Amino acid sequence: MMMMHSTCIWACLAILASLPALAISAQQIMKPASASDEVLRSAEVWQGALWTDSGNCEVDEAGPRNSQCLLQKKAESLDTASRKVLGGQRVHPGAPRIAVYMYNIGGYDSVSATGRELPPGIDGFFFTDANSMHTMSKGIQGLRGLGWKIEAVKILNGTKYVSPERITTKYLKFVCPEQLKKYDVVLTHDSNKQIHYASLPAFVASHMKDRDAIFMDWPPPDVLKSKDGLKSSVYDEIDWILGSVSMRTLLLGASQENVINWRAFLKASKYPDRNYFNLGAFMFRPSSQAFARCGRLVFQRTHTIPRDQFILPWALLQEHVNYEHLSQEDFSNAMGLKDLSTRLKRN
Repeated sequence: MMMMHSTCIWACLAILASLPALAISAQQIMKPASASDEVLRSAEVWQGALWTDSGNCEVDEAGPRNSQCLLQKKAESLDTASRKVLGGQRVHPGAPRIAVYMYNIGGYDSVSATGRELPPGIDGFFFTDANSMHTMSKGIQGLRGLGWKIEAVKILNGTKYVSPERITTKYLKFVCPEQLKKYDVVLTHDSNKQIHYASLPAFVASHMKDRDAIFMDWPPPDVLKSKDGLKSSVYDEIDWILGSVSMRTLLLGASQENVINWRAFLKASKYPDRNYFNLGAFMFRPSSQAFARCGRLVFQRTHTIPRDQFILPWALLQEHVNYEHLSQEDFSNAMGLKDLSTRLKRN
């Protein structure tokens, strides 16, 4: 009897000892650990990691170059840990996934992290070439510290009409980078623009409900205003540039004859010349097939015509893109858009 009692006690103790492991196993089955949980744990571990002024840290996905690079990689946005966890996800159920991206190919703008803070739920990407990575290392390091993802790209071949740097910029501008296709809405802007990114969710809710893209008009000088006094004209802008020796040289270069032929093509195809846009900033849906076709059409044409403003209005109509345009004033006010004095050279 005593032997049976001891056996029972030991058996009960063995069962109790196994309960924590059983409980953990059951919890894991009911609620698998999420990627967000892992990011939070990683952020806690690397809470003390700091950036240095050692320049750009190139990290191979297979393994960091050194321990400092690992620190930099892990510390990429500790000051915005919640935003990193939510990167590519909705802050609230049903909220759209929003990203913003800039590009600077050939270092034609200086780069600064000032005013580039990203609010929770919005991801930022900065595209540049390998050479510019080194010349702009301090500004790029600042962007990394704010949670921006830095993407190095190869410069595409140029043509006798358009430089390699400009061709590459047009590709990034109008052909949605692969990294951004998972988002619902994307804002792209030149690196000499500053935008209040916290205003993006409200702007998306107001203007992107059933639109593929949003642009802003480019108010011209009074002499170039169209008859209704609201918008400029592709035809008038072409004529103005062709009529000025300095503007022809600055903006068109060797492509002048191509631009003349483009104007004749627009006339012959009865293009209605509806809008003329400031393309320093615009918003689009990566999922829109119509806008994707439009973007590729613009990119193809910019191999011989360097000024995309001459091409986009036509391409939007060709591909039946459902877009909206706002006045530059309304767009700027809604986005907190500002021009920065960062231009170093013409790209």
